Amino acid sequence: MDGYALNARASAAAMRANDDGGATRRWEFEIVDDEASRAGPAKATRDDEGREFGAMECAYVTTGAVLPRGCDCVVPEEACEVVREGSGRARADSSDVVSGKWTRAVGSDVRGRGEVLIAKGERLSAYDVGVLKYARDVVETYEPPRVRVLSTGDELAASASDVAVRGCVVDTNGPMLEALCGEESAEVISRDIVRDDEAATRAAFEMAVADASCDALITSGGASVGDRDFVKQTIEGLGGKIYFRRLAMKPGKPTMFATIPRATGPPLLVFALPGNPVSAAVTFTLIVAPCIRALGGVRESGLRRIHCVLDETLRLDPERAEYHRVTLDWTRGNLPVARSTGAQISSRLLSMRNADALIELPRGPGVVEKGAIASALLISDVRHAKGANMEKIQWPKKSRGDESRRSNEALDSIVTVLDAEGSVRDLKRVVGLEEDARRHCRAAGDCVDALNKLRMYSDGDSTHVAVTDAQSPGLRRGIATTLERLRVVTPIGDVITKRAYARVGLVGNPSDAYGGKCVAFTISNFFAEASLRRTPSSKRVTFAPGPYDGNAFDSFDALSTHVSQHGVDGGVRLLKSLCCNLMRYCESTKQRIDTSCGFEMSYTSNIPKQTGLSGSSAIVIAAMRCLLEMYRINISLDDQTELALRVERDVGINAGPMDRVAQVYEGAVFMDFTKPRASTACGWRIHGEYTRVETDELPPLYLVWAKDNESESSRIHADVRRRWDAGDADVATSMSRLASLADDVFKAMATRQINVEELKTSIDTNFDIRRALFGDQALGALNVTLVSVCRERAGCAAKFAGSGGACVVVCENDDRARALKEACDAHGFEVERVVVRK
Repeated sequence: MDGYALNARASAAAMRANDDGGATRRWEFEIVDDEASRAGPAKATRDDEGREFGAMECAYVTTGAVLPRGCDCVVPEEACEVVREGSGRARADSSDVVSGKWTRAVGSDVRGRGEVLIAKGERLSAYDVGVLKYARDVVETYEPPRVRVLSTGDELAASASDVAVRGCVVDTNGPMLEALCGEESAEVISRDIVRDDEAATRAAFEMAVADASCDALITSGGASVGDRDFVKQTIEGLGGKIYFRRLAMKPGKPTMFATIPRATGPPLLVFALPGNPVSAAVTFTLIVAPCIRALGGVRESGLRRIHCVLDETLRLDPERAEYHRVTLDWTRGNLPVARSTGAQISSRLLSMRNADALIELPRGPGVVEKGAIASALLISDVRHAKGANMEKIQWPKKSRGDESRRSNEALDSIVTVLDAEGSVRDLKRVVGLEEDARRHCRAAGDCVDALNKLRMYSDGDSTHVAVTDAQSPGLRRGIATTLERLRVVTPIGDVITKRAYARVGLVGNPSDAYGGKCVAFTISNFFAEASLRRTPSSKRVTFAPGPYDGNAFDSFDALSTHVSQHGVDGGVRLLKSLCCNLMRYCESTKQRIDTSCGFEMSYTSNIPKQTGLSGSSAIVIAAMRCLLEMYRINISLDDQTELALRVERDVGINAGPMDRVAQVYEGAVFMDFTKPRASTACGWRIHGEYTRVETDELPPLYLVWAKDNESESSRIHADVRRRWDAGDADVATSMSRLASLADDVFKAMATRQINVEELKTSIDTNFDIRRALFGDQALGALNVTLVSVCRERAGCAAKFAGSGGACVVVCENDDRARALKEACDAHGFEVERVVVRK
């Protein structure tokens, strides 16, 4: 800063001594021209023989100059008024006379001697180059990895102008892979196309092997099992070793990694990627890029991981884990919101163009619902994204062991433990075995902080392959010890996943409080799913937040609505209560469980909220099934229903037994609450007698519901319960009639003699009795409209599936089903055919 340097401490004291108590004022400072200082080498005598400035003295200085002795402040030139030139005076405001203002201490850019400016193994940015000049003129860097890129296929043309005949396509993989290598600071020696010809393929491979400067060969296409795919046999013909050639992931199943030996020096690394462009891009990002970084000396070679909220429902693949391309919006809450980039077919490269991350979807049936929290790997630079929170990004753990060396020790990035015979298809990842290997490694005193990508896979009987990015001999010993243990101990599956399905009340009075009877069933359309991952190395118990555990809301009203629907803790409160109640049950039945192994539990649900389909109890029962399997607890179905009921009542949910009975027993169940009894195991009160019935003879059933239709069971039942307790005859008669309807339907189902018209009459009568008993005000206008539309506009029989929010509808033929669909569409209602659980 160009301006006038002065001694602020001494001058401020002098100004206070002469202050007349007025407001901020301008003061005059004597200019000492002989002590002016300009940027450049300082005067040799300045620090030793120059005069020391006192109060109310100043000297002109320029930006970067050494301050005169005693000066600790600079007042900008534009803030000063020079009264007289040449041994004159300068005026400045008292507010500008502040010690340290517009000055920089020597060495203030760093904390002090010994501070690490750039750590070994960090990738250098343009700014890092400038920072390094603080300490060194020359630094040693790793050589960039050198790779060859090879596209295979008779159909490939080098450019669009070469696509002259039908059946040819432009080679997009080659240029894309070359550019991706460039982003990883690798040097691409060559990029070629080879036809589907064995001799031509072998010649291209031999050229790469002969080039001692080539670290890796990256191919696309030709690695599958077709009669024109020659990559595998070429590698084997050159004496190479294939570590794997199939991956249980989507996209990228036909991915291969191999090494080919050379006469001298390290072997050639071969990454054979799929031919579909998206598959090639994803497998490069997940597998090749981290290896290139390791070859280039990058210490933290793994991808960064975040948690995000799904903005839409994503369907799972039943066979393979999927890496789903998404964009991230960081402005909508505590976590970024992930939205799919569109159709995920492996040929659609546009799905990668704007992708910020790859959502890690597990394999399995069903879907991951909108609003669920998912794990994702970042594939774009989000540092400048609007609203991005860098604290939410999980960086790979830093290694404190030996640094990477520029050699072919990158081979340790893939370690074959047992002979995989070139295949890892149909193998499941076993996280528990990974923890075992780490534990053995720690016991050996080896550093394991670098193990940010240890993966172990099993077919259920023996482990075939382990993959890691660490170069740790101790880890190898740990893996070997783990495998030795597995030879004599059958491995236990690491992750337990269970479901409980939505409940639909078909007919009757579901409340035990009124001595009711009912028929209810579970449906496959909607479910809650709980997952429990054992953590053998720790006793720690962790609950992951789910779709009902929001921490960021669009408004205060949205927060209030959420709390009224899900409570202050959402779904996690149910999991906590479940664990405590289950522990009490085990104590009362004298069942000892081993709590030395901790676990992580999470849940998700696609059951529409506030529709009376028993979403909260489904979460409880799914989680309960996980715990029962983990601890091998002996508990009857009846006690399970009572346990689930106690869990919900503990957290303030006004629950009755029907939902839990239906979801525990599954399928269709007739419940007679006039016959309560005691549990033979723990003495709990079992609320009734329960009988499973077949549903094969039922006509087509549909579910109709309205979005944002809040139906609270406790509010609906409050007045009727008060009247029942007071001995109201109308209530007693109505409850008896509802029970009789359930008896009739049960007998028809049990004898397989269902008359559709009689069933429709029973269902309509069921609703009419409840409507007269509870009143439209208690039921809610929208709930009444739901039933009216189904009955009057579509000509179907309909009643509430629970206390309100959704209707179960009988459509005996396709004409009625079409009429129902048209009527619901006109009113904006959702409609779906019911799939009854068997």
